[in-house]
Amino acid sequence: MSMKQANRRLILDMIRREPISRVDIAEQVALTRASVTIITEELINEGLIYEAELVQNNNKGRSPVLLMLNPDGARFGGINIEKDHIEVGIVNISGGTLSQTVLPYGRSSPKDILKAACEVLKPSLSTLESIGLCAPGPLDYRQGALLNPPNFAAWHDLPVRESLISFLAPEIGLFIENVPNAMALEEKYFGVNKDVPNFASLLVDDVSIGLGVVLNDHLLRGATGLGNEIGHTTVVIDGLPCECGNHGCLAKYASMPALLKSTPFDSWHSLIDQLDSSSAAKTLLNKEAKYLSVALLNAINMLDIEMVILKGVIAYNAQALRLLLHQRVAGRIVSSHARSEVLITSGEAPCSVRTAAVPAIHAYFNGPPPAPA
Repeated sequence: MSMKQANRRLILDMIRREPISRVDIAEQVALTRASVTIITEELINEGLIYEAELVQNNNKGRSPVLLMLNPDGARFGGINIEKDHIEVGIVNISGGTLSQTVLPYGRSSPKDILKAACEVLKPSLSTLESIGLCAPGPLDYRQGALLNPPNFAAWHDLPVRESLISFLAPEIGLFIENVPNAMALEEKYFGVNKDVPNFASLLVDDVSIGLGVVLNDHLLRGATGLGNEIGHTTVVIDGLPCECGNHGCLAKYASMPALLKSTPFDSWHSLIDQLDSSSAAKTLLNKEAKYLSVALLNAINMLDIEMVILKGVIAYNAQALRLLLHQRVAGRIVSSHARSEVLITSGEAPCSVRTAAVPAIHAYFNGPPPAPA
């Protein structure tokens, strides 16, 4: 990537975050005003940004012209792979969902359902910058292949990127992330707490447990892209054997199938709804908080994160769970002397077309990830 391209992306990202003047951009990125003017004029001509109307200034002098992101300046495709259907649609650069279509699997093979998703996007392909896809992990985001996600046997080792390119066009950009990472990126770009540079997004759904981590405003993937597998961190030494080969994994105790097995509750929602009337529900809630807090405390102390956002089914009416987690984590954080406590919050928005499109939006602002070795 050339220096000009890097500066262009940097400036566009600054404008995305908040309206800003050319003068302030030049000061913050250590570029000449002439260079900033050239780049911003290009962005204006391409329809990506625009000049805000001048605000009256009671003091002498002219108020600075603020540059703002054009919400519909760029569009991206999104393909969200769920356990029984695919959601496909178009999202604009500001995170607005412009279209969304649900395609049930029925008896279709994974390749056939991917082809059907591409048929939905084809009429708009010339208007799209790129396409994002999110799917249950583990997956190889560089090669664009699902590996062996649980309860997705038909999708195992499927070269998703290769299939999509064959149905679309070789020049289209395709950016793939697992669901926890995509949800973390969605929080980074469009969440209520998007200005927080260090956070973890903990996803507990009906099947598994995953973690997406943003450190210093960058997505943390690890050496092979398979990092953040919090479900396979040990919470019970010499505990139950796990399919991954480890023992005592968080997934064997805090995943919904493990937690609710042989209990009166068929879902986390039903458990939460009966907290006021059921001692069994309270016991299970405390059990979930116990195991999750062990894993979260390890992550917080290792990564020095500022916030944990609960996602998935455990985000449902999560006040009681958040309180228990806070009580178990507070006072045990190494960095607590240097700052205020870690905030534990929740976001109930499910995985969606916007979630799926965010990896493409992320690449648009930051450049594509490294090419496969």
